[in-house]
Amino acid sequence: MNEIDMKTEPNAEANVGLKREMGLFSAINFILAIMIGSGIFVSPASVLKYSGSVGMCLTIWILCGLVSLLGALAFAELGTIVPRSGGQYAFFMDSFGPLHRFWGPLPAFLYSWTMIILIRPAEVAVIVMTFSEYLCQPIFDMICLNDAEIGDKVKKTLSLVALGNHKNLTKGFQGTSFAPKDLALAFYSGLWAYDGWATLTTITEEVQRPEKNILRSIIISVPVVTGLYVFMNIAYMTVLSIPDIMASKAVAVSFGEKVLGPFSFIIPFGVALSTFGCALSIQFGVTRLCYVSGQDGFMLEAFSYINYKKFTPSPAVIFQGLGSFVFILSGDLVQLIEFSSFLMWVSYGASMVSLLVLRRVKQNIFKPYQVPIWIPVFILLVSIYLALAPIINYPDPMYLFAVFFTAAGIPVYYWFVYKKRVHRGVIGSLTYVLQVVCEAVPPQKLEM
Repeated sequence: MNEIDMKTEPNAEANVGLKREMGLFSAINFILAIMIGSGIFVSPASVLKYSGSVGMCLTIWILCGLVSLLGALAFAELGTIVPRSGGQYAFFMDSFGPLHRFWGPLPAFLYSWTMIILIRPAEVAVIVMTFSEYLCQPIFDMICLNDAEIGDKVKKTLSLVALGNHKNLTKGFQGTSFAPKDLALAFYSGLWAYDGWATLTTITEEVQRPEKNILRSIIISVPVVTGLYVFMNIAYMTVLSIPDIMASKAVAVSFGEKVLGPFSFIIPFGVALSTFGCALSIQFGVTRLCYVSGQDGFMLEAFSYINYKKFTPSPAVIFQGLGSFVFILSGDLVQLIEFSSFLMWVSYGASMVSLLVLRRVKQNIFKPYQVPIWIPVFILLVSIYLALAPIINYPDPMYLFAVFFTAAGIPVYYWFVYKKRVHRGVIGSLTYVLQVVCEAVPPQKLEM
C-alpha cells in the first residue's frame, strides 16, 4: 500500500492541500515576525561603527528600509506572475526552467539545496539558541539580585531618564566615513537587520487574495519596520554614548540596563519573544519551500504530501525540524550564517533577473500591478555589490565553504534529479513510513 486509505475518514475534506487561511493582518504579522528578529538588537553597533557619524547612521537605516521596500515590491510582482508557494524557487522554475532541459532548472535546485539543507535550518538553530539565552539570562539575574542593588539601580534609572544623552543627536554628520569599504559594510549590516521582506512569497498558496494582499502587506509592514528601526536607533543614541554603542554586543540589553534598571529583564524577554516568533516564521516558510521542491522531484516526493487532518506539509515540517535540531547540537553557528548571507543576495539578484525574463515570456498574462523597470535593475545592482563586498573586503575560508557547498549540489542534481538514479524500493519504503507516521497523502481530490 503506497497511500493511506482515506475512505476510513468520513469527515475528511474533499480537497487535501494547503488552505488559504492567511488574511491581510496575518500576512503583515508574518513579515514583521521575520524582519524583526534579532538584527535590530545587534546591528546598530556595526552600522554606527562603519558609518562614522550619527547622521550617516540614521541615513543608512532609512536607505536600507527604502532598498528593502523596493525589493519587496519587485517580489510582490513576481508573486502575482507566479502564484505558487516557494518564493524564489518557484520564480526560478518558471523563468529559467523552460530555457534548457539541464541548466534551466539548476538555479531552482541549487536554491532549494542551500536553503533547505544548510542556511534555513542553521538560521533557525541560531535564532532558537538566541531565544534560549535571552530567556534564561534575566531569570538567572533576578535570582542573584538583592534589595540594595535594586534600590541603587532605581536611583540610576530615574537619573538617566531625566537627563538622557541628547548631545549625540546634535553631532549630525560629524566624523562620517565616506570610504567605499566602510559604507558597504554599514549597508550590509543594516540590510541584514531588514532581511525577511521577501519571505511572504514562500507561502503564496496560503494567502487569501494574494494578488492584492501580498502587495498590501508589504506596503504596510516594511515602512513600519523602517520607522521602528530609525526610532530605536534614536532611542539608543539618547541614552548611550557612541563608544558604548559601538562596544556593545547587544545594544538593546545595554539600553535596558541604563534605562530600566531592575526591570531591564524586560528587554531580554522581549528579544526572546521576537526571536522565537522569527524562528517559527522562518521554519514555516522553509517547510513550504521543501513542499514545492518535493512536488517537482527536487526533494523526496513525500515532502510534498499533506496531513489530511491539519492540511499542513507534515513530512516537510518534521524534516526541517530535524535539520535545525542537528545544527543546534553542532554548536555556535553565527559565523556560518554571517558568511553565507551573501548567498541570499545572490538569490535576490537572480530573482530580479527572473522578473525581467518572466516579463518577456509572460507578456500576455494579467498582472494586478507592475513595478517600474528601474526597480529590478537597481536591486540587481545592489545585490551584486552586496554579494561581492564582504568577499573582497574580508576574504575568509568560510566563503569558500559556502560556495563549495552550493557547487556540491550540481552532481547531486545531475545524478538524482536529471538522471533519476534512485533506489525506488528504498524511496517507496521511506515514503510509506512517512505517510503512516505523518498521516499524509499527496495533494489530490479525494473520492468520498
